[in-house]
Amino acid sequence: MTRLASVASGGRLAALVAACLLAACASMDGIGPQAQLHAPVVPDVAADVAPLQPQWWREFGDARLDALVAQALQGNPNLGVAQARLRRALAISQAANAATLPQLSGALDLTRQRYTENGAVPPPLAGSVRETGTLQLSTSWEIDFFGRNRAAIEAAVG
Repeated sequence: MTRLASVASGGRLAALVAACLLAACASMDGIGPQAQLHAPVVPDVAADVAPLQPQWWREFGDARLDALVAQALQGNPNLGVAQARLRRALAISQAANAATLPQLSGALDLTRQRYTENGAVPPPLAGSVRETGTLQLSTSWEIDFFGRNRAAIEAAVG
């Protein structure tokens, strides 16, 4: 039984060697790509073509098409309105993004006060004019641990 298996495996080995020898003798000439790139054909546009009219669809003479175009133009903004909407959306997203940055605020309070000579204020303040001033600066930065500011930015952009 083992001799039969060795004869069968020897036959397979001989077939494999024969296939490799035939493949090594094969010529590779002529099997390369033969497709070539052609330049695109650009049609010559005639100079006598009339420019497109602003209401070109009226040339079809279809009342339904006129009604559909009028409805579409009524529901869609012109370029100025679209730009205003874009500026508003940009301002909202920038305001939402500002919460992620460090904040600096300041306040200045200047006061000029004249003290009465006849009141409850003792001298040397009685009858004098005093000026006081207060300057306050504060900084803050909210670290967005739980994603509240990121969610506000995504909502503003969305």
